[in-house]
Amino acid sequence: MATFNGELFLSEQIDSILSELTEFDQLVVVDDCSKDRTLDILSSYASRDTRIVIIKNEYNLGVVKTFEISLCNASNEIIFLADQDDIWVSGRIDSCLSILASKPEVAAVLVNAEILAFDEKTGRSFYCSNAVPSLTLSSQLLKNKVIGCCLCFRKSVLELALPFVPGISMHDWWLGCSSLLVGKIYFLDENKIYYRRHSNNASPAKRRDLAVVIKSRVKDLSCFLRLLLRLLSKGLKRVK
Repeated sequence: MATFNGELFLSEQIDSILSELTEFDQLVVVDDCSKDRTLDILSSYASRDTRIVIIKNEYNLGVVKTFEISLCNASNEIIFLADQDDIWVSGRIDSCLSILASKPEVAAVLVNAEILAFDEKTGRSFYCSNAVPSLTLSSQLLKNKVIGCCLCFRKSVLELALPFVPGISMHDWWLGCSSLLVGKIYFLDENKIYYRRHSNNASPAKRRDLAVVIKSRVKDLSCFLRLLLRLLSKGLKRVK
């Protein structure tokens, strides 16, 4: 998890995550120089639960770099991404672990999410009902299909993904590409989190200008070429 000025919804999210964890799991949180009570909230939880690891950025580094730091400090074999303001649904971890255990060709699992408008359930899913996202490498390159808070993956994905190439648009796009280069992404069309929409979301709710999108795509493609070179240099092979 990456945090930044997340005091409003943070406790509810941490409670939902901790209820899913076993004694062998950990919650790694990297705070990006919050100026509100976020660190106080985190410290309070960590003082009561040794599974929580808190890392503080010395300078504000932004969401991509902050998530990269959190991933560098993840020690277990299966990694779940989490935003600071969502709510996990009971059974999220077990359902994903079951898929990964039964399908060795799957490098990552992407779950669906019900959208919350602040605290109100909308009945709408992030990925529209009966519209399975196209989780192929070509589609991921053109448009990010992977929302990070809905993603979990094997640690082997990080052998390719880390360190992040400077200049990538978002960490979830990068991790989606990395997952698809080493295996498959399985889409579980069940709402396993409540995805909260509010005025302070780190991910934008509005569409960006076309010129901005094109510039971002060109830069991402350049970064992807470096990812391919890394794949070849490491001798990693895709699990079929």
